[in-house]
Amino acid sequence: MTEEKAKSILELKEGYSEKELKQNYKRLSRKYHPDLNPDNPAAEAKQKDINSAYEFLQNKLRKSQNSGFNGQSRSQRYSNMSFGSSEKFDFGNGFGSPITLNSAPYVDKLRRMYFGDKIRDVSNPQEIEQSDYTASFKSLLLDIASEIFRFQLNAKSITVRQEMVEKAQSCNLQIQKILLKYIRNFCSNNALSFSYDSKSGAVKVSEYPLFSFSQYNLESYASPSNVFAIERRLQSERKMKVSADKTSERREQFRRKYLGDDDVDAQEYNFISAKHKIVCLIRDYHFPDRETAEDLSRYESKFLDVIYHYLETYCDLNGLSFDVIPSGKSDENEKKAASIVVEGTVITGFNLVELYRQLEDIKKLKASKNPIYKFRERFRK
Repeated sequence: MTEEKAKSILELKEGYSEKELKQNYKRLSRKYHPDLNPDNPAAEAKQKDINSAYEFLQNKLRKSQNSGFNGQSRSQRYSNMSFGSSEKFDFGNGFGSPITLNSAPYVDKLRRMYFGDKIRDVSNPQEIEQSDYTASFKSLLLDIASEIFRFQLNAKSITVRQEMVEKAQSCNLQIQKILLKYIRNFCSNNALSFSYDSKSGAVKVSEYPLFSFSQYNLESYASPSNVFAIERRLQSERKMKVSADKTSERREQFRRKYLGDDDVDAQEYNFISAKHKIVCLIRDYHFPDRETAEDLSRYESKFLDVIYHYLETYCDLNGLSFDVIPSGKSDENEKKAASIVVEGTVITGFNLVELYRQLEDIKKLKASKNPIYKFRERFRK
């Protein structure tokens, strides 16, 4: 294969970069993957041409960037590489040509680290596309699977164990960058706080530890959190954030409705007690996963019980007539729709502060009609 043909297959221009090479390879691999084109018999051949062109251009870039390992040729690397006595390597088939190493253990380790026990679920790109995951998470799965597949392709020509390890570690670091970018974008789109410590590899979301990249080590036997577990944690944090935002919004609605923005310096015990109960009800409210109109009405009836109890107590202590005219409804909103009459005056609203002011005005008006009150007022003046 010539360079011009390889560039034509991967749709590259003159002076292309390694980044452009990888981007075009990833895009065309998804477009012509045989599993995604079952009705196109030419897709498999096209995919083989894409793989061959990518491998050809990548090798050419590698040679141009570094003619050898620290200036050494490939043959020098073989002669300078020392292996333990316990390792047995066959460097030829009897005719002087080196054989390639097996990349399966590294591929399997990478897949198990990032996919866990759902390796079969991501083995076929078409199954990923047809899954119920979000579009961004599907893209993450495809990107990770593509990186592992690319490593598997490049490893076919590797004949030195150290080079195989370096390639596997490079693939692992590239996957970690992809995963970190996904988490950062997820947090940004859902207004979640995000922090990453490059030294320890710890990732925190909403100030809580999510996982650490130090666990993703090819040389250890640890089983880190796979991407599916990380996605569940992220979705859980998102739901908690949405619930917290809705809870704060609903609490503010209750505060404005039953306490308002104004305040009075009332020293009356019943008023202070009623206000404290309302504040406690607001504080104890938590937005449910699925709130219905019946749930909201049932919770608001608790506020109305406090308001009604305060009205009755105030009227009893101050000798005011108190009457409730039912609305005729038999649902949860009966108290809310009923009319409250105190000394012939209809009370409007259920704001505790406004109720206190209305009741104080009614009490003064009643007292002003009392002859004893008039005499006291005349004597005071």
